[in-house]
This record gives sequence, structure tokens and C-alpha cells, in this order.
Amino acid sequence: MKLNAEARIISALVIGAAFGAVVHFHQLSQLRAGRDAFLAAEALRFDHIDAKHSLGPLIFVAVLAAVAVFGVYELISWVVTKMLQRVVEERSAKGS
Repeated sequence: MKLNAEARIISALVIGAAFGAVVHFHQLSQLRAGRDAFLAAEALRFDHIDAKHSLGPLIFVAVLAAVAVFGVYELISWVVTKMLQRVVEERSAKGS
């Protein structure tokens, strides 16, 4: 059970680091574009949201995104658990 907890912590860190990197590089691209380009893009985005705002599709997409993120999290946890099990088995084999 300890390996599973460690794998979940590592998975959360990996997903957090990936999300942080995406946000960072998006912000860098926005800064490179300049203030006027950023404000124009935000105005266009606001107009798009205002024209098509609907609660049904929003809830559907939010649930779908949550399921996808949870699935990726579980997949990463499973892979890390298998990797940690292999490392523990190799260390115990060397110690015997």
C-alpha cells in the first residue's frame, strides 16, 4: 500500500508540473505578442463566450475533462507503481 501512496504523490506532482509548464509557456507567448494583441485576443474570446454561453455543454465538457484528467492520473499512478515495485524487487533480490 505504501508504494501506491508514493505513486499517487508522484503522479500528482507530474501532472502539476506539466500543467504549470503549459501555463508558463502560454503566458510567455502572450507576453511576446504584446499588450494590444493580448487585449484584442481577450476581447474576441469574451465575445465568443458571450455569444455561445450555455450551461448544458459547459457541464458536459467539464465532466468529460474531469474524467480524462482522472484517467490520466490513474494511468500515471499505475505506471509509477509498477516501476517502484520493480525497483523494490531488484533491491530485495540484491540484498538476499
